[in-house]
Amino acid sequence: MPFASLTIRFQSAGMIPPPFTHYYTLEVKPTPKNALHVDFSITYTDREELDEEDITGEGFTLADNFDWSGTLGPDWLPVLDNVVANTRLKPLRESELSEKDDYLEVLITPGSGPTGQSTQTGTPTNPDAFLYPIQELIQAIYEAGGKEKPFELSYLSYQQSGDRELHIQASFANRSVQVITVNNRQEQRKTMPWEALQPLMSTVFAYDYNPEDGLAKPPKRDGHFLTVGTDMWFDISALPEVYRALERV
Repeated sequence: MPFASLTIRFQSAGMIPPPFTHYYTLEVKPTPKNALHVDFSITYTDREELDEEDITGEGFTLADNFDWSGTLGPDWLPVLDNVVANTRLKPLRESELSEKDDYLEVLITPGSGPTGQSTQTGTPTNPDAFLYPIQELIQAIYEAGGKEKPFELSYLSYQQSGDRELHIQASFANRSVQVITVNNRQEQRKTMPWEALQPLMSTVFAYDYNPEDGLAKPPKRDGHFLTVGTDMWFDISALPEVYRALERV
């Protein structure tokens, strides 16, 4: 067993304003059945002087604090094994952190191995590489805990050469991506490798989609249209990088 436990304590940088500022604690342990036991708690801070609109206008709710304890399936264990194996820690010197720095403390307790191994404590030498899979893990926790639904995306292309639909549902809890395509009313179902989701999402979300530009439903005219987890549709005909990436799925 590469690790016995992984504990993360995170506090967003001092310069981060409410309603974004938060801290969380996350502890994961492998189970005998190669699953992952998780204890997670996140708290949003410094919201006392904000109006409700200040919070909800940024996409948050009035009940964003969240605690969850449970088990994620075996698809997650090799991910955390890889995180632990590739993470190098350096001493965390809290007094040297600036207002721009997040507080990130990591504790790794090794599993089987040489006797005398003790818990390693510090902060990752490459925090971005460390935190990306952890953010996916937190999304899986939200999904498993019922706070959020699986990620959903739908794309419609109306062209003289033919119509095309694409529907993607990605479950972070199961690390699975289901794809439905409809070309000229012919439906096909398939799965997509999990590793292909991140670059696709990076392309799709490289642009801001203004709710004021949203449509209640896609118009019946030539063009390319996208909805991501909401009832709002956006005309992306002027974003060839986005619709071409979706056409390749």
